[in-house]
Amino acid sequence: MTSSSRERAAKAIAQHLAQAILIAIETLDDNRARTPAAAADAAGRAPGALLDVEELSVRLGVPAKTIYDWRSRPVPYGPPAIKIGRYLRWKPEVVEEWLATREEG
Repeated sequence: MTSSSRERAAKAIAQHLAQAILIAIETLDDNRARTPAAAADAAGRAPGALLDVEELSVRLGVPAKTIYDWRSRPVPYGPPAIKIGRYLRWKPEVVEEWLATREEG
């Protein structure tokens, strides 16, 4: 492989990497720009629909078991839930309010 062919290959690789980085940045920006209503719509839920424990765990970035552990503490932790029969549900707006109280700084 000659010097010029190595340079062309390196340039092509650099262009592909730059495109991949731009796509990743755009994806992150799109995800951050979503409102709770848009996220609910994207998930196939109507705005204001209640979250189940799996959806809450995804929203908070913690395992579902952690949410159950929080609730079984002597002083419960986590966003307040609604109990419907044996099922736990959360209002998205209440979860967002709870998250806002957790911000530091």
